[in-house]
Amino acid sequence: VPSQSNSFSNREGISSPLELTEGDILLESTVYTNIDEKKNKKVIWKEHGPSKSTMASVAVGDHTIVAILPNTYMNNSGKSAKELIVGEKNIERTIVIHDDLDLGIGAIKISFDRGSGGHKGVESITRALKTSKYVRMRVGVSPTTPKGKVKKIQGGDTIVEFILKPLKKKDQGVI
Repeated sequence: VPSQSNSFSNREGISSPLELTEGDILLESTVYTNIDEKKNKKVIWKEHGPSKSTMASVAVGDHTIVAILPNTYMNNSGKSAKELIVGEKNIERTIVIHDDLDLGIGAIKISFDRGSGGHKGVESITRALKTSKYVRMRVGVSPTTPKGKVKKIQGGDTIVEFILKPLKKKDQGVI
C-alpha cells in the first residue's frame, strides 16, 4: 500500500506530518489529531471502555488510520495495546509515539524491534504484546545547547515533573 501523509497534533495543537499507511495504529498518550484534512472536518474521539482508551479514525485517501490514546498511566499503556492490537501483522504495523529525554527537543528517531530504552510506557506495551516487533517513533523533549547537545534537566525538576510540564512557547513550534 503506498504511503499516505496526514498531520497529527499534540494537546497544544502543534502539528507534525507523519507518513502512515492503511491499518497503522498510533499509540501514545500525547497524540491528538484535530482535523481530517481531506474532508476539512473535526475528528471525533470516542471512549473505548474495555481498552481504557480514547480512539479516533481518520480517513487518508482510501485508507483509514486508527489513533489510540490510552487513558491509563503511562506505565500501564500496555493494557490498551493488548485489548486493541491483536495478531502479529497488526502489531508490526503499529507505531508507538513517545517522548525521549535522550533526544533534543523536536528530534525524531524511528526504530523497529528495539528495546524500551528505559521508557516505562514502552516496556508496558512490549510486555502486553509479548513482542517488541513494532515501530517506535521517539520524539525528543530535552532542551539543547546552541550547538545542539542535549542539556541535563535543571532547576531541581525530577524527570516526572519535567515531562508533565506544559511545553514552553518557544518549544511548541519545534515539536
